[in-house]
Amino acid sequence: SPRSSRSPDVGSRVSSNPSEASFQRETLIFVCCPAKAPMPHAKDEAIDVANAISSRIKRGGSAADLKQELLDGQGCYRNFLFSGHGDARVREGVDDGVRHSLTLGFTNPHSGVLELTPASTIADVLGSHGLQLAFLNGCETECLGRQVRDAGVPHVVCWR
Repeated sequence: SPRSSRSPDVGSRVSSNPSEASFQRETLIFVCCPAKAPMPHAKDEAIDVANAISSRIKRGGSAADLKQELLDGQGCYRNFLFSGHGDARVREGVDDGVRHSLTLGFTNPHSGVLELTPASTIADVLGSHGLQLAFLNGCETECLGRQVRDAGVPHVVCWR
């Protein structure tokens, strides 16, 4: 299908008015496109989704921004879509040294620099806000997807 050129901010299904969030938005979309490894179609995919499902698109942001957006939404979001890299490596301290694990490639919205958060933290954030679906549209998100499901999101779509 052809890509939509309609901006989600002017679409009939998406509102920029925060007071309408609980009325209109059911899907939160984070599009994270790092400067060093751009994903040219990620924004277009998010717009396509927003034109089909009531959504709020965030271009870039950290796991802390995700948590705050879910809190500000006061339970209106049923779905979460992450569009970006899912194979970012983050260092995690463990009892016997340092371990590298895969996580979502959140990005600074201004600079495009990766902002990495351990997968377990992301799973806890997503699992604690009543989401019904998490779509982790990034490479190698299966392990994180299992953690998200274990944290309480009943439906998770992810990639091996």
